[in-house]
Amino acid sequence: MIDMAVFDLETSGVSTANDLIVTAYFGFLTADGTVAREQEWIVNPGIDIPTGASDVHGWTTERLAETPGIRQDLDAVTLEIASLIHALCGPQNPNPLPLGGHNISFDLSMLNAHLRRQSVAPLPFGENGIKVLDSLVLDKHFNRFLKGKGQRKLTPTAARYGILLTEEQAHDASFDAIASGRIIQAVLARYAPQVATTPTQSVAQLHNSQRGWYATQQADLQKWLRKGTDPTAVLETSWPTHDTTPTPAPEGVTA
Repeated sequence: MIDMAVFDLETSGVSTANDLIVTAYFGFLTADGTVAREQEWIVNPGIDIPTGASDVHGWTTERLAETPGIRQDLDAVTLEIASLIHALCGPQNPNPLPLGGHNISFDLSMLNAHLRRQSVAPLPFGENGIKVLDSLVLDKHFNRFLKGKGQRKLTPTAARYGILLTEEQAHDASFDAIASGRIIQAVLARYAPQVATTPTQSVAQLHNSQRGWYATQQADLQKWLRKGTDPTAVLETSWPTHDTTPTPAPEGVTA
């Protein structure tokens, strides 16, 4: 298994255009899944948190207002998160860590949307940028056929790989990020012969492979939805963010 960074957000909703970060977690996992370094942010985004979002992560508008020590400077928090990711995972690091999460395209798209609103270049990914590993994409590729509704959610996915994550812990950014990293490590260990011969090759190859896997997975899901509950469904196919425009390293984001 490999050392890696993990990342997760909880937000006010799912729209990159309108919703904002509420909590964030970034951690460094050693090859055996131990948390060696971590940082967590809780921030009042300055908007009302819809019930649908607070029911998921537990942070209501009132709770944010009443909790001492909550950050009030969302722009600064966003830059701190991006700077830390870039420092440990970016190409300027001689030993960059891969960045992992579960359905991480949501989290990275949301983070980059925040950066753009500040006129800061978004985080770069791919051949000359950060390499990403997504526990959802990997599990769907290597473990294709599952019976039962909701089996791709984080909690049942963790259970399939022997990783404990209770429903009470799920949707807490720290638990979600750590569990997703350990799932990724378990997937790579279980399916190592199908991945690559060395960790370096594995990360670079897997990042590129996941682009195609994700696009295929989304196209298949879109086809299924159109045959069933939503005949007009259109799903995003770009990965690891929902923006395919190449970008330079972020301005103001230091190593």
